Amino acid sequence: MAQVLRGLALSIMLLLAACVQRQEGKLLTGPLPPLPPGMARLVLYRPLEYYTTNAMTMAYLNGTPVGITQNGGVFYRDVAPGQYDISVDSPGPYPNQFKSVVVGAGNVVYARIGTLPKAPCPSRFIGGDCMTDTFIVTIVDPVMGFQEVHGLRYLG
Repeated sequence: MAQVLRGLALSIMLLLAACVQRQEGKLLTGPLPPLPPGMARLVLYRPLEYYTTNAMTMAYLNGTPVGITQNGGVFYRDVAPGQYDISVDSPGPYPNQFKSVVVGAGNVVYARIGTLPKAPCPSRFIGGDCMTDTFIVTIVDPVMGFQEVHGLRYLG
């Protein structure tokens, strides 16, 4: 009996360890590096939320992959002035879930990657796993974005 309990405890510990995601990077506690002259900056982040998915999703600028978003993570890209379509991989569709921004030299734009609650399954899927994560992009006021990224993990 004791051997069965030890095996069960070990199985539970391994299962819990598999559920924990390792997040790389240091906590962002100060300002980002200065913006290079003539450039703009796009800051993409996911606030740390304990009751949402830990799924990671690829972020894109004008259809080009620029980084993987993580719950509680932030990264930025310095870009030439112009128009940028910010999108992420999202199995669940949502109206207006991606955004376009026009940035000029010296502009800093904060884009929060959020998740919506999982939608219930249609009745024909009851008992099956048909729920998906829906990611959305929201452009955030720079003062709020600056505050929200502090304490997140810098993902590079």
